[in-house]
Amino acid sequence: MILTPIKKIIIQDIPVFEKTVSKGFKEVCKFPNYKVGDGVVSRTQKFTTRANTCSVLGMSNGEETYIGHFAPEDRSFNFLDTLDYIIKSFKDKTGKATAVLTGGYDYAAAGGSTQAQESFSLGANIAGIVDKNGIPLSMVFGKKNPVFTDTLAAAEDAFILSAQPKSGYINPLKFNKNPNKQELLQILENNYRVAEIEPEHSICFEV
Repeated sequence: MILTPIKKIIIQDIPVFEKTVSKGFKEVCKFPNYKVGDGVVSRTQKFTTRANTCSVLGMSNGEETYIGHFAPEDRSFNFLDTLDYIIKSFKDKTGKATAVLTGGYDYAAAGGSTQAQESFSLGANIAGIVDKNGIPLSMVFGKKNPVFTDTLAAAEDAFILSAQPKSGYINPLKFNKNPNKQELLQILENNYRVAEIEPEHSICFEV
């Protein structure tokens, strides 16, 4: 029986996230395994951490989940074709999929540096491939002030997002204990260039 692909997105503070993933989650795409071929497809609950300029893609097809953690500096000449093949093959297993994209810098971050522009371009290219394959995609992408890194987990029934402040900085993603969806999206929009949640996806903050 094919289950429904994940449609729930949960945001957690980093202490809550660390407690969550300590319960049977496997860390994948650890440094320096940030190439397109290092993405992981499995039924195992999994997570990846500390996406700075990297883009992190999570997918669900109802049977398995996928996490890929991609560094702009490790982008090969055939990156787009390879990722297109991976995404299409993943969706074709059940005929449907959902996805979430996080990480990366806003193109104007750090004064519009080359690093920021390459980081944002990578995420935009990934989003284009996901869209090309007809997969609903939610994006929390492109840090405007990159003083934190992004983390993503794929659980059995949810994608879980969190943010780790860099050394010496305070995490700007501060939420009330029970924010409504509008408050949650406003904070994300204040900190990311793209904060778009697909209509069929739900989003909440969990403590």
